Amino acid sequence: MPLEAMTGFGSARSVSSKGEISVDIKSLNNKYLDVLIKSQTQLSEIDILVKNLIKQEFIRGSFEVRIEINHESAIDFMINHIQLKKLLKTLHGSGFNFQQPTLQDITRIPGILVTKANKDKLIRKLQPVLKKALIDLSRSRKSEGQKIQKIFDLKLTKIFSIMRKFTVFQKQASAYRKKILKSKHALLGLELSSDQFNQELDMLNIKHDFAEEVERISFHLDSIGKALKTNASEGKKIDFLLQELFREANTLMVKVDNPLLKNEAIDLKLIIEGLREQSQNLQ
Repeated sequence: MPLEAMTGFGSARSVSSKGEISVDIKSLNNKYLDVLIKSQTQLSEIDILVKNLIKQEFIRGSFEVRIEINHESAIDFMINHIQLKKLLKTLHGSGFNFQQPTLQDITRIPGILVTKANKDKLIRKLQPVLKKALIDLSRSRKSEGQKIQKIFDLKLTKIFSIMRKFTVFQKQASAYRKKILKSKHALLGLELSSDQFNQELDMLNIKHDFAEEVERISFHLDSIGKALKTNASEGKKIDFLLQELFREANTLMVKVDNPLLKNEAIDLKLIIEGLREQSQNLQ
């Protein structure tokens, strides 16, 4: 499955002779799943519908959902005839020469004209529009995920190139240190026995041995490669693996005694840091 980012935007509209329903959804980075709904129709049923559909489709992210409903099915209008009769009776009893109430009269007096949201019709009309907006959002997030995938591919290729240099040096490390040690002794005018020299060389080889770090980095790279290919919801796992990768790269930089490879280790850490920034945008 392709990678999916947490940033994206989706929208959908339904327009007919009976009115219009529109849904706009924006999603941003979040360690968890958080949903904010903005609608002029304050119905708990709408909140439940929106949150359930988002949870079915997405793992994490911060979602802002804007819903606008201007549709005849949204609201039912009713006249409270009991209250109207009481009003007319009161007016006549007070001596008012009151004939027939106008619409303006009815709307001005609280409790006469009752507006009530038609929940069932509203949900039926809203649901397909909401689903289309979520599909559009998912498409947007996957498009961003493809961009992140390209960045990962490029940077991982650089990491593999760097690690090959460490692997090659491992085979030459002892000979390199032996040469450096001889030059140091000659510069200082030291003359050691063969046993003393080999003992010092062995200590250097032990101190600067980074075979374990190379092996662990290889393991983490393999795990990251699998996570990138197997599931679109691996953001947290990839971020964790990159943390471990960074830790091993840091140890590698401390242990390596070749100045050129020391610079390569610094570049390795910078690349991993860049990947961590990208991974924090993955679902």
